Amino acid sequence: MGNWGAAAVDFVRSRRGKHLRLSVDPVQPRRGEWLWARVDPEHGKRAGERLELGLRCRVRYEEETINAEGNHYPRTRTATAWEGWVEATPGLAVPLAVPRDQPYSYDGELLSFSWDVLAREEVASGLDAVAKRKLWVRP
Repeated sequence: MGNWGAAAVDFVRSRRGKHLRLSVDPVQPRRGEWLWARVDPEHGKRAGERLELGLRCRVRYEEETINAEGNHYPRTRTATAWEGWVEATPGLAVPLAVPRDQPYSYDGELLSFSWDVLAREEVASGLDAVAKRKLWVRP
């Protein structure tokens, strides 16, 4: 799926996950450290059949592309560099380890690495609901 298709799916999942309250501590961990994540459904809402918490590192980079006329131009790509998921119970904090051997957060012009903690709720039909919080992973 191209970047536009993936962005559209992420948008729909995040809209479906608006009732999920996600808390993370600390939000600036170092590689190799643990953080605690907790997900709570909004007051009066129930969590779906399956709830997971995950940690994800995304890489964004520039790539040279050639069109049909032979012209060269830059194209931005995004991919998942690393991710891991664990089952979660609403209201209980879950420890997540930031891998020591993965990139730290970096916001460059041609290359960037970003980290998120995600809560994913499995729903019976359609796309899963997702809530996320940005992290800044230090070296």
